[in-house]
Amino acid sequence: MKQVEIEYLGHSCFRLTYAGQRIVLDPYADGMIPGLPPLKTEAEFVFCSHEHADHNYASAVTLHDGGAPKFDVIALTTDHDDAGGSKRGKNIIRIFDFGGIRVAHFGDLGRDLTEKETEELQGLYCALIPVGGHFTIDAATAAAIVRKIKPRTIIPMHYRKEGSGFDVLATLDEALECFDDGLKIFPLSYGEKKTLWNKEDWAEMNIEQRGEYYHDAGFNCCQSVFCSLREYTGISEEKAAALASSFGGGMRCGSICGGVTGALMAIGCACFAGKAPAEEKARSTELTLELEEKFREEIGTLLCEEITAENNDLCDHCIAFGAKTAKEIIEKNRI
Repeated sequence: MKQVEIEYLGHSCFRLTYAGQRIVLDPYADGMIPGLPPLKTEAEFVFCSHEHADHNYASAVTLHDGGAPKFDVIALTTDHDDAGGSKRGKNIIRIFDFGGIRVAHFGDLGRDLTEKETEELQGLYCALIPVGGHFTIDAATAAAIVRKIKPRTIIPMHYRKEGSGFDVLATLDEALECFDDGLKIFPLSYGEKKTLWNKEDWAEMNIEQRGEYYHDAGFNCCQSVFCSLREYTGISEEKAAALASSFGGGMRCGSICGGVTGALMAIGCACFAGKAPAEEKARSTELTLELEEKFREEIGTLLCEEITAENNDLCDHCIAFGAKTAKEIIEKNRI
């Protein structure tokens, strides 16, 4: 399966895993980053964006022989500052291509992109980009870059959180305020992982992974659930996405969550024959209430505005749970 697992190890350090090979990016020296434990990890490859101790401590990585790399990498030499590198030297942005899944690590980029760099960075699945300012670009510049290169997903790095990070950096909350609504931003906690999926692996994904894939690709919650269940509905991806397009954001007014509406649409397509309403109404009511009850028990509410008010990150959970629960109901009741 062509998938990339991204694990956040703090500051600007990540470990990417693809096809059995692990890559560590920008490992930091022991005691270098306030609040972060000593970095001890293993990999087959290590890359550093520049020669500063919070990004180049390769000794923290135990290397194993993994053979020839199963990925391609392009290195773009940029500046660590806005003065041509005269203040802090050079920086390298690396673009990794994992079987069509393109991931860029921006290192300590200190300025806006050139036109040529912007062109090179088109078509990214994921951008690992600094947002904290002071030593790197700030969040406003990062957001402007994101608007130009249009990555599918964004993972911020090089910021301050409660209990960790340099005092001079912006906090994660401050940084996130600079990004437009609708962008797929995934702030990861220390040790947390994010998986990137290749569409070619559709048949090997479970239902939750399919929902995650669609949401990463920019589909709304209802589209993500309904498209994930298309093998049960018999509807093409294009038609499914069109049918569900108006139901994101709780029908754009904070009403019923798209994770619910997408699930109910799929249940209707798979479990009913389109007979006269009176003949199927009771059964439709039964399955609808079953889905809604399970969703309410898991999430706490059916309303998008209440879900997102508590935590925007719950959208992915709503999609996964809605798709999984609909699949279970469909498999018991399909016609």
